[in-house]
Amino acid sequence: TIALLRGRVLDELAQTYPGFADQMRGDLDRAQAPAGLAS
Repeated sequence: TIALLRGRVLDELAQTYPGFADQMRGDLDRAQAPAGLAS
């Protein structure tokens, strides 16, 4: 699935660019969160 593929890509990014992967994961979390919960 898309989620599995995305997770695999993020895992590989995390090994090479930990800071970049963390920021990317955070951006995805904010994008997927309901507007009322986004902080």
